[in-house]
Amino acid sequence: MDHGSFGGECLRHRASRCACRPVDDEPILVALGSWALRSPLAPAGHLSAVSAMLTLRTYYRATDDWATTLQVHLGERSYVARIAGERVEVSAGQAAAETTVETDTATLVALLVGERELTDAGEVRVTGDVAAFRRVLAGISMAGSR
Repeated sequence: MDHGSFGGECLRHRASRCACRPVDDEPILVALGSWALRSPLAPAGHLSAVSAMLTLRTYYRATDDWATTLQVHLGERSYVARIAGERVEVSAGQAAAETTVETDTATLVALLVGERELTDAGEVRVTGDVAAFRRVLAGISMAGSR
């Protein structure tokens, strides 16, 4: 069976050989995500829930050694964001949190990139420590990435 070739090598073989080598593709994904956020061709509303959470993790800049945990519900998907100083860990699932945010992906991205203010975002419900979520939003800096 012909699987196509690239430089005389079967693409199937080449792909399986490449998969054996560990590759840290996170910088590539972050760079592509940063491009997508700046692109006029890809409005923020078209990003996935995972992309929204990566935006939080990539662009949050701590101003001190503050810590909090956010439970984020984006439609049927749930994520936990644990923030401790400069470190932001994001995972799928649920956990005890000081703040719970319920919204859709487009609204969260608009809040994170500063296109909307929390007071203007009618599609978002924040319970628990609302000030903590405001502090997280204030800590987002699109000037660079990690």
